[in-house]
Amino acid sequence: MSAPVARQVEALIRPLADELGLTIWDVEYRGSGKRGLLRVTVDRVGEEGVTVDDCHRLSREISVLLDVEDPIHYPYDLEVSSPGMHRHLRRAEHFAIAAGERIEVTLYAPIDGRKRFTGRLATDDGEALTLDTEHGEIRLSREQVSKARISPDFDALMKHLSDRTDG
Repeated sequence: MSAPVARQVEALIRPLADELGLTIWDVEYRGSGKRGLLRVTVDRVGEEGVTVDDCHRLSREISVLLDVEDPIHYPYDLEVSSPGMHRHLRRAEHFAIAAGERIEVTLYAPIDGRKRFTGRLATDDGEALTLDTEHGEIRLSREQVSKARISPDFDALMKHLSDRTDG
């Protein structure tokens, strides 16, 4: 039930996000026990990013809309946030945006005794992705991937910032 609910909610709220200049990164619905969780993750293209005010404003708008449309027939909590630096990669467009970025991938089943790989996302053709790791290149089918997320290289970021201030 969770995936269809999430898709329905996303279709409903996309125009609200667009009006505020935000992009829907992901929508998840998890029903658990007596209360579910609707998690909406939004981003903004450009360097300004998403603010707490953006999330608050969108949360209010979503609440009103979902009260009217009523796509979730059980009690739930609404959470609206930014995807953050360690953003999860679930959709094809997420992987396209992350091309060249350092990512961490967790597999359903181990390959050569390992279930977790970190490396630069070299390519993603929609069915498989190629990572450049410190141990060489590895090609993984999307079906093997349990989780994927950006894994920022903080040492490289700090060096880049240091180089900018020294010059």
